[in-house]
Amino acid sequence: MVLVNTTFAVSPSADCDFREWVKSTFIQNAISGGGFTAPLFSRIMTDEPDCAASYAVQFIGSGIEKSKQWMESGDGSRLLRQLRHSLRDNVLWFSTYMEIIE
Repeated sequence: MVLVNTTFAVSPSADCDFREWVKSTFIQNAISGGGFTAPLFSRIMTDEPDCAASYAVQFIGSGIEKSKQWMESGDGSRLLRQLRHSLRDNVLWFSTYMEIIE
């Protein structure tokens, strides 16, 4: 199993739209079309109130190849491109794949 983490930096002006998109679009598609489980949406806590908010969205995938395919060339990639188009420079992200050690 693989933990897929995508970290986002979101400007204050786009925060509400971004949070709604994660809950209604990104997570729902990852579960239904990407085969991911155990979604977790978190705000990264900082002491800087005026700067961009940072968020982490995590899922568990069945394997690295399937997870990468969804995130890098499948629906995950398409959804992130749409997010970039709608929010422009108000959101940045990167994804990390981690092996779950039991």
